[in-house]
Amino acid sequence: MTYTTFEWKESPNISASAVIIDEVNTTLSVMSDNIKKIGSFNVTTDNLSTKVFGVYHILLIITNIKGDHLENLVLKYEETISNISIDVPAEVLIDMPMELIAMFSSGSNVHFDWIMNDNHTAYVICEDIVRECSVSYSYSVIRNFNITLVATNGASYEAKTDLLTSVLNPVTGFNFSVFEKLVNSTNDAEFILTTDSVERFPMGDFTLRIDFGDESSDNLYLNDAINDTLLTSGYRIFHTYLKQGQFMVNLNISSQLSSQYFQNITVLVSDDITQLSIDVPQFANTSTDIEFKFQNYPPNGFVFSILYGDRNERISKPGALFTHFDSTPWTYSYSSPGMYEIELTASNLATRIFCKRNITIQYPITELAISPSALSQYPIPDGNVELEITLISKEEPPTDVTCYFYPDLMMPNITFENVDIQYTRPFRIPHIYTGEGNKDITVRCVNNVSEVIVQTQLEMKIVTLNDFSFAYPRIAYNNMSLGNDKKVKSFSSQIEFTISVFKCVRFPPNVTFSFDFGDGSNKSNIVDSVVEHSYTKRRSFAVVVYIYNLTSGEKLKVDLPMMVGVIDFTTNINIGAVGLTTFVFNISRRTSNGSFKLFTDDSQSFSFLNFNNPILHSHTYMEYGEFIPYVIASVDDNTEIIYLDSPIYADYNLTVIVIDFNTSIELPPGIITINVTKHPLSVNLPNVECVFEFDDKIDRQQRKKIQNITDTNPLIYHFTYITLGYPTVNVTCYNKYDRTEKISKIVVQNECFPMTGMFDRQYSNIDNPLKLSTSEDVDLSNRMPVKCSDKEVKYEWEIYEVVNGSEHAFDYNPPVQPLGSIRFTKGSIPEGLYKVVLNVSIPATYLFEPTYLLFIKPPPFAIIYGGSLRQALLEKTTVSLDALTHSYDMEKGYGGNDNLTFDWSCSKRITDWRNLVGCLYYYEKYFSTFTDCGELLNATIENGKAELALLNISDYCYDITVKVSVDNLTSSYTQLLHSVPGIPPIITIT
Repeated sequence: MTYTTFEWKESPNISASAVIIDEVNTTLSVMSDNIKKIGSFNVTTDNLSTKVFGVYHILLIITNIKGDHLENLVLKYEETISNISIDVPAEVLIDMPMELIAMFSSGSNVHFDWIMNDNHTAYVICEDIVRECSVSYSYSVIRNFNITLVATNGASYEAKTDLLTSVLNPVTGFNFSVFEKLVNSTNDAEFILTTDSVERFPMGDFTLRIDFGDESSDNLYLNDAINDTLLTSGYRIFHTYLKQGQFMVNLNISSQLSSQYFQNITVLVSDDITQLSIDVPQFANTSTDIEFKFQNYPPNGFVFSILYGDRNERISKPGALFTHFDSTPWTYSYSSPGMYEIELTASNLATRIFCKRNITIQYPITELAISPSALSQYPIPDGNVELEITLISKEEPPTDVTCYFYPDLMMPNITFENVDIQYTRPFRIPHIYTGEGNKDITVRCVNNVSEVIVQTQLEMKIVTLNDFSFAYPRIAYNNMSLGNDKKVKSFSSQIEFTISVFKCVRFPPNVTFSFDFGDGSNKSNIVDSVVEHSYTKRRSFAVVVYIYNLTSGEKLKVDLPMMVGVIDFTTNINIGAVGLTTFVFNISRRTSNGSFKLFTDDSQSFSFLNFNNPILHSHTYMEYGEFIPYVIASVDDNTEIIYLDSPIYADYNLTVIVIDFNTSIELPPGIITINVTKHPLSVNLPNVECVFEFDDKIDRQQRKKIQNITDTNPLIYHFTYITLGYPTVNVTCYNKYDRTEKISKIVVQNECFPMTGMFDRQYSNIDNPLKLSTSEDVDLSNRMPVKCSDKEVKYEWEIYEVVNGSEHAFDYNPPVQPLGSIRFTKGSIPEGLYKVVLNVSIPATYLFEPTYLLFIKPPPFAIIYGGSLRQALLEKTTVSLDALTHSYDMEKGYGGNDNLTFDWSCSKRITDWRNLVGCLYYYEKYFSTFTDCGELLNATIENGKAELALLNISDYCYDITVKVSVDNLTSSYTQLLHSVPGIPPIITIT
């Protein structure tokens, strides 16, 4: 509360009032004592409860009878300052504004006076009620300062001293670098930090935060103690990179007040690969795992490519540069032999190297065999031996093989290089031995990856012609057999003659043989050890062999008797009547001993011993059928089966057959019925075949029918005639044994139609159609009149297109209604085969007849304007050729050329005749001497037209040929041009 008194003099009684002047004008309570002439008023907290802190104007009004007296008073309404705290930075940068902050618990409209200790002050008034007040200030010199703060308002006073701060330089002037930008993972990277001047200090304590770019970092705290180091050699920072790469190093040098930043300092970490190489063996087998490994490799990876030389490649894994190197060896195999150049290309961030290695891949020599086998004999004197070294397995043939051949013990070897040994193609070693006896042979074959030795022993033996021997069957037993068709298979007995001389593997090369096989055939100049011959007859043969020594002329005859089959089996006849005919079987033998059994194939058999030669047996078949008799002969512990060359047939007599048919036929329907029956007392007749010839002028096809004829099942056949006339009917029936026939002339008639027929009968066969041109109008007419003239006659025409034997109705609209004839206009019928049927009918009857037409489209008409012989003047240099104007499609007629295509050709030769006759002569006699001149012909002017560029030489004969085509039909036309000099005379014909 504020208490204010006032007093006055010499005044009569007064009255007083006081007002706080502001927006609301608060009235104060005033006390006045007129006796003592003293007055007073109080400003209470209630009076100020709605007021803000600050300076207020109080107006005191004293009133008496003379008037008002005004007094202006000032009221300072403030909150007392208390609990001031100061925020002064311990360090500030030179010339860098710093903010000084004073905070207090109470106080209003405080005046702050900062004494900065550099002959300057900073002053600030914080109006109203605040709890924090700041001022900005900067120092321009480097040193430590003691700051004093004095805070006042109208109500209180407070001071703060010993507020210390240090003024420093900003962090700047540093240099940061890497000592060597390229390092490897086994050495530390060295970084150098320097400053450029001593005047950069002081900067205060600062922190180094370095990010090495490999996901690692470091924090270093430095003070002025390293200033000399920074100014001289520099502060050293070391870091070990564990992996390769290009790393971006960032450094932040910071104090409490400022910082300097270095970024993207490049460090390249790359290991040394200059000594890197690969280790691989010099030789290896195919399809065998070969160990590859790196040598002199660094700890960290690198990018590499290994070309194996066979179009295959091994490459490093993605990211190899940034991982530890995996030095594990690996394997690779080659499928084909050869020398391969292995190329290594390796690189990392700093180095690229290239090296090569060679490896020879060979197929190994697997198991070998040598032939001939041990103790094989060879003839002397020639002594020619050819050894075969064979690869036993089906493995790939070995490569780069050298073989050493030792012909005998204690003999020098013979070397064979680049030997080709395959499973199906042996390596052959020829050698000539001159002396007889045993020869111990060794062959050693090697390559870089394998070695195989084979051995054999051969015997050289002296040979003469008498030393040859022959092995063959003296008796060739032969069993005959039946095929699935129950017929005897063709007989052929293959006989093999084997020639040998001791145990020699071959004959001397100067020896040949000739064979006379005793059956009219022979072979000569034989050098093989096996001779084969097929006999087709069963009998004895006298085989004769001649042995020739071509060198000495010596000749030796050898007889080789032999027998094919031991018995013969025949019959007198093969066809007979059931129960009537006697068949006589003849069994003859060519040996002394044996027994025989005859099977007649009708469930009967007969046995015979070796008593009579030949054995004759008579037999009658009591049943119908086909029989295949055979004999089983047992001779000298061998069995032989022999069939007759052809079966035996037992069949019935056909004299009991009756053939009957009608001889007068009305058309329509025109049906004739054939009845073939048997006598009622005769047996049933199986498998009777009847052949029918009906002599129809259109349907000329022969018919057949086969069946069993019984009393209840006669053979019946129906045939329908197409044409009228007097045909001859021939019916022939037969079986295996007999035949019968009936021939008779009949009449096929219709009272309203004559016998002449409608069309020419030669064209009623599909295989012989009437040929017509599609480019002409054609009338097809009926030439058969109608005798019943009082009847109404109708003509119905039907047309069928025949395609691949099938008939399809063809829709054709003739230009006029067809009656007895039909017109085919040109171009209206497509090319092809057609069947035309005319049906002529009257109310009581009808008759129809087919005929066949073959419409043929002719090729186009082709011509070149000017004709076939034409002269050309050299002065004009070119000749126009026109095949379009007068060529045409024959179906369309003259002028119909819009669908034509043209193909031009040209040939030429010079003549020694100076006229067209000579040109024509050379064209007809010596056309093969004409040469192509297509380059002179321009056929692109217009379809069907061309232009010929003449050579500037007279008496040239040009053959201009055009092929004119439409619908795959082509016609050719040739015009002969004869080039002549000069100007032709002008000729006018009147």
